Amino acid sequence: MNRFLFAAIFCAAISLIHLIFGGKDVVEPLLGSNMATTPLLTLYVVWHITTLLLIASSVVYFLASKERRSSPALHQGHWQFCAQLISYFYLALSVLFLLVAYLHGGGALYVELPQWLLFIPLVALGLGGSKASVRTGTVVDG
Repeated sequence: MNRFLFAAIFCAAISLIHLIFGGKDVVEPLLGSNMATTPLLTLYVVWHITTLLLIASSVVYFLASKERRSSPALHQGHWQFCAQLISYFYLALSVLFLLVAYLHGGGALYVELPQWLLFIPLVALGLGGSKASVRTGTVVDG
């Protein structure tokens, strides 16, 4: 099994964690708050956007895992390139969570905002799956 497939499975697991625990720990208190309607619904939509991004990322990692050297020349490495970009996106999210935790809690919030702990292994799997250079147009089989 290649690293992109592991990344797809891990990202799908993160999606489930987000749906189960995010719904309980974030969405329920948010919807039960006295916050004004516009910011409340905006944050609720952002939570759903996150859900869609996690699920879409799982699909991209899966498609990257299936990409082989036998793919048409025009499309060689397309999904793996997308998977690599997504991995950098999750790296940026990890840094963002760590930065917010540091700036608003002096680091005491690292445990309260543990999303970075899930994204870092995903980054390692996603970028580790991109062993071949996208610039050379080679495609990784594992």
